[in-house]
Amino acid sequence: MLNKSLLTLLSVWLVLCCTQVTAQYAQEFKVNLAANKSKIINVPVGGLQALTAEWKSSIQRPTTLQYRYAKRNKSLTAWTNWSLENEAGASAASLLTLPGHVRRIEVKSTSEFDVTIRALTYNETEQGSKRFSALEANSCPCPAPAVIDRNSWCPNGDCPIVDTPTPLDPEYLIVHHSAGNLSADVDYALVVRAIYDFHVNTNGWSDIGYNLLVAPDGTVYEGRGTAAQGAHFCGANAGTLGVCMLGNFVDQAPATTAMSALTTLGYFLSCEFDIDVNSTAAHQPSGKTLTGLAGHRDGCSTACPGEQLYVQLDEVRANITTRIDAGCQALEAPQDLSASALSDGAVGLDWEAYTGASRIIIERSISVPSSYEPIAEVDGSLAMYTDRTAPSGANYYRIRALVDGELSGFSNEALLAVSSSEAGPPSVRPRLARNPVRGQIEIKDLVAPVDMAFISDVSGRTVLELNGTTPRWNLNPGQLARGKYWIMIFSGNEWYTVPMEYMP
Repeated sequence: MLNKSLLTLLSVWLVLCCTQVTAQYAQEFKVNLAANKSKIINVPVGGLQALTAEWKSSIQRPTTLQYRYAKRNKSLTAWTNWSLENEAGASAASLLTLPGHVRRIEVKSTSEFDVTIRALTYNETEQGSKRFSALEANSCPCPAPAVIDRNSWCPNGDCPIVDTPTPLDPEYLIVHHSAGNLSADVDYALVVRAIYDFHVNTNGWSDIGYNLLVAPDGTVYEGRGTAAQGAHFCGANAGTLGVCMLGNFVDQAPATTAMSALTTLGYFLSCEFDIDVNSTAAHQPSGKTLTGLAGHRDGCSTACPGEQLYVQLDEVRANITTRIDAGCQALEAPQDLSASALSDGAVGLDWEAYTGASRIIIERSISVPSSYEPIAEVDGSLAMYTDRTAPSGANYYRIRALVDGELSGFSNEALLAVSSSEAGPPSVRPRLARNPVRGQIEIKDLVAPVDMAFISDVSGRTVLELNGTTPRWNLNPGQLARGKYWIMIFSGNEWYTVPMEYMP
């Protein structure tokens, strides 16, 4: 039986390693809303629906805007207020993000109004990978928090950074919420991409407004980064670094994992930029007196970051202070990395087991030890990996550990020269023998017995454990609902992902 925490970790790994974000559909609807009369919008099914609402006048605006939706053939949700707040001005509502498989959306207003609604449908594809990197540290000796780089939430490369950004020397950390209601089955990378599109295409900004973003599961995403001034604080952004917590925290409190990540970020950023999160001082651009760690609402009239998050900022400041007082403890780098040639031409990597690691990140550089790229991430309890994709020539390797959201330093480098005759075959690509219409799953082309296997939904949540060492399983009626899934298999010291569509 799989350990529950390991299942959770592997589910996160699925989301981190096997999806690419792409906006596949864009639709625009010009809607005339009669007072208290709803309009229905039918949208294609996708991984995430991102909607914007705009109107012509920045002076006259709807009194209220509400929405509800249905997933597939299910009944409609209750009416919910669509937030009319927008940092860019009063002619557009906030970004609305809805979960996957939404087919029908209804909107209404208490007053008659012409509204242009634009819907982007985002989907996930089995390409690309999300890559961890560390926040750059120039002066802080403490372990840097791990972040997902922007190429991971925009893998097509069509989200360019600002050519000539305004340099940032932050004196204040400003906390926001995205204000969108997020369901558990949403891939947060899709949400970050949607925020980018909203800030650039609706607000007219040159880039995503936030410097960093924190997902409910504690994953930190890179926005503009820590060196470029953002667009997030009441039009008075100088000296402020914006951290956005994904979600709506007007009535609901943020997840503990997200608050822990915010504390870790605050601790590192206050160390790196010499910010006292408890002190107060005048912020000249806004004309406000701000605390070192403040909420968006401290700068202008807004509900952001939501009451349920705002009331916890004192606790965040206290937790940051406690960590500072306790001193910085550097994470030891992994030890004794070695590389050896295996009989089948692959490269075997071994290292000393790293206590407390949730994940080991493996990087490789070809020909010279200066162009490292991530090639794999494995469970932190493992101390070996087989690289079956090493090309002929010099292959350099290094690894680092991920511990409680922070990255260690790199291990020693390991070098193995692979000759053309030793170069291994193409990476094994297991495949589903056939669509499991009758409930039978069979995987072809595995080269070793199955050590561990389970099924995850498209959001990465584990829904079913598969028992046995042979890659053949039978599903009982009712174990899985109709839909698309991933089969995760650990075999021969490697993880494999196989897509599956279940059609009972």
